[in-house]
Amino acid sequence: MILSLTRNAVQFNCTTQRGSTMFTCNYSHARDNLASLLELAVDENQPVEIQRRKGGAAVLVDKDAFERYRKAALDAEFAEIMQSHGTAYTELSKR
Repeated sequence: MILSLTRNAVQFNCTTQRGSTMFTCNYSHARDNLASLLELAVDENQPVEIQRRKGGAAVLVDKDAFERYRKAALDAEFAEIMQSHGTAYTELSKR
């Protein structure tokens, strides 16, 4: 589902997937409206997807949200390592 939103006289497209809203725009729009996009990401905690014409995209998010994501990814990686090698680690720690 695609919606339109206007903030500070700037038009944004919003896509809704799996119950969450993601603001999307192209690179030129992002360059011309960076302050408004930062406001959405930081002040309103709304991620903004910036799409390139030739393909690929990036997501602008609040730094705290990014840090939470990074911590969750590291925790998941650590849990996977412990699941794979936990027995060996436990045996080595007993020595």
